[in-house]
Amino acid sequence: MLWLCIRFTQLPLEARLASIGHTNDIPIAVVQDNIIIGCNRAAREKGVQTQQSIGTGYALSSGLKVLERNQHDEQKVLENIAQALSCFTPALVILPSHCVLLELQKSLKLFNGLSEIENKIRLSLTNLKLTYQIAIAHTLKAAEVLSIDPDECSLQTWNHSLATFDTLQLAKKIRAIKISDLVIEKSHRERIISSGIKNLEQLLKASSSSLRRRFGLETMQYIKKLNNDLDDIPDYYIPEENFNASISFIDVIHSIENLESPISYLIELLVNFFRLHQRSSSDLLWTLTDIYQKTTSFSVHFSDHQYNHSIYLENTLLYLSNIKLSAPIESINLFVDNLIAIEINEKPLFHQDGEFKSSLNFVNKIQAKLGTETCLWLERKSQNIPELTYTAISQKPQSSLSSKNSHIRPAWLFKKPQKIIKEGSSLWWNGSMTIVSSPESISGYWWKKHVCRKYYIAKHQNHSYYWIFHDIQKDEWFIHGIYT
Repeated sequence: MLWLCIRFTQLPLEARLASIGHTNDIPIAVVQDNIIIGCNRAAREKGVQTQQSIGTGYALSSGLKVLERNQHDEQKVLENIAQALSCFTPALVILPSHCVLLELQKSLKLFNGLSEIENKIRLSLTNLKLTYQIAIAHTLKAAEVLSIDPDECSLQTWNHSLATFDTLQLAKKIRAIKISDLVIEKSHRERIISSGIKNLEQLLKASSSSLRRRFGLETMQYIKKLNNDLDDIPDYYIPEENFNASISFIDVIHSIENLESPISYLIELLVNFFRLHQRSSSDLLWTLTDIYQKTTSFSVHFSDHQYNHSIYLENTLLYLSNIKLSAPIESINLFVDNLIAIEINEKPLFHQDGEFKSSLNFVNKIQAKLGTETCLWLERKSQNIPELTYTAISQKPQSSLSSKNSHIRPAWLFKKPQKIIKEGSSLWWNGSMTIVSSPESISGYWWKKHVCRKYYIAKHQNHSYYWIFHDIQKDEWFIHGIYT
């Protein structure tokens, strides 16, 4: 398996900043149990740091804005990220360590390898303004622990040419994992460290029975799952069937006009959600909450289910213009359910209309649908060796493809002839073959590499017909083409 872990290292701070739609201009700190657990750049420039008390933070920066940690916001950010990344794999896991993990083994071929997937994931995360670290490993728990490394060294364990792990490099990284980084109970970590064991290499020297006896069943099972010695069945993330997003304002909103920017941002999130899930809805439910916790709700209805940011924004602002604020607004919420699958109007590629039957129009349609580089013309050359008779060119040739040769040619030639096994008088290529035609002699190309062959039509045991030849010089048999 190939697990990719994305660890969001400053999520408590960045989730709160996202929810209030604020920048780094004002010193901001996020606290839990009166201890600062995150602060923005403006606060750090004043000397505010994590693990300080609120009192110390205020002493260093009198204008410090203090926000309580909101774990609901953090979970919502992780869920939104998981939804956005579900286009790469349906196997996603969200962990309490602020990690989103993707199992990518079956996605490698579809996305042309791990490098392409990694680049696309980083591109998807660019606009979120989140701090993260990426790691890969053969197990979920190993990827989670390796993501603690800020240098992302685990990415070097992947052999891109073979599309698999360099097992020696991966084993080395895993053996070097510190006991203090293991995601087990703190008391268990302290017990292991107090016994003189500092890393996973030392711990793996102990037998399973010894691990269980000394450190408990949970720790033993965790180590075995991390090292792929025990199956690990995670709780996969299942996306919600609705959209629900909010923004809380650090400075309250006093006028309707000032709501346009946060409304536009929420609509942008909604459109991305619709695009990802190929869904839409006819109703957007907006809720405004004022400083007295009084709510004002209104629904914006659309008869057209095709999502459009500009139309959503324009109509929402029209509804909003009829509302009078009784108090400053503290937060805004957008909720959408009753999702409708978008009907995609697909036309057949080979739809029989107009001048489609003409070869030139056929090519035009193919190129319009798939791109100009996907359709090439065949140009006939003055050669009688089959693989040299035609060449592919990007424009329609001036000469005709017609040939004076009376022999039947296959519609499909192998790029390289495939060898046929001959045992006595029997021919074998994925099954037995029987010659059903008289020979056709083809020779030439004496000035480079002389070719001397006898071609036959052969019937396969699966009732298909193939073009085969006997190489007179090598005394070997080959299959060269397929009749369709």
